[in-house]
Amino acid sequence: MTTPTTGQEPTSPMPRTPISSVRARDGFALTGPAVILDPATNAIRPDLADIRLAGKVLASHFAAAIPCRATRAVAVTVSRPGDVVARLEPGDQFDMLELSADHVWGIATAAGLVGYVDRDALEPQA
Repeated sequence: MTTPTTGQEPTSPMPRTPISSVRARDGFALTGPAVILDPATNAIRPDLADIRLAGKVLASHFAAAIPCRATRAVAVTVSRPGDVVARLEPGDQFDMLELSADHVWGIATAAGLVGYVDRDALEPQA
């Protein structure tokens, strides 16, 4: 194809590489359909996912869990506000992935369930 003004071939800012010859960096490649995981047992939302799921799912951001302990009995809810999916007793572990003004989102590790907990019911593990 030539341009009408110059009569020359247009130049591309980047050379074109056939998609079949593109290699994955660091051993990660999008090689097929996304894995569909249950959000009740896997900490994934469109905007945030557990870093342990990187390479398996797509999310805008990934976070490393911060281990916390419950300081009092508290409900784990599926949403804010929402249905109770588990309860934490004092000393139970909760892997925090998102901290908000009044709640946290993460995984109740003993139950293996994902949900929201009141922020004031948790303290970081030492």
